[in-house]
Amino acid sequence: MANEITITKTITYVNGTLKYTYQPGSIGLPQTAKGYVSQTVSITTAETDITFAGLDSHGIVVLHNLEPTTTGGSITYGPKSSTGGLPVDAVLGILRAKQLHDLCMASSTCTLRCYASAGTVLVQAICFEK
Repeated sequence: MANEITITKTITYVNGTLKYTYQPGSIGLPQTAKGYVSQTVSITTAETDITFAGLDSHGIVVLHNLEPTTTGGSITYGPKSSTGGLPVDAVLGILRAKQLHDLCMASSTCTLRCYASAGTVLVQAICFEK
């Protein structure tokens, strides 16, 4: 269908004989604006902002930790506060090595603030206009 963002999720868990597959299907979200920003950001232990300049209305954000092994670094992320930091009570998630998270931005004025658990972690950040 034209003018929509389609999200399809499948999660398969296999650990020895314990197996589970979660397949909720696909959802199509209307997209009135046209555009997206894709960038790779180096996140360090110092707080770093992820912004999506050039988009008028932020919609779906996808964060992908590009660490090559599952023992690689993770990042903690959430909305940047009005005073500039990432308050403990505003943390949205921890993106571990190789993981992929998606979230919806409530406003185009929202900035994601994040920091790495150790060293430098490369994260791909994609934002699709809504």
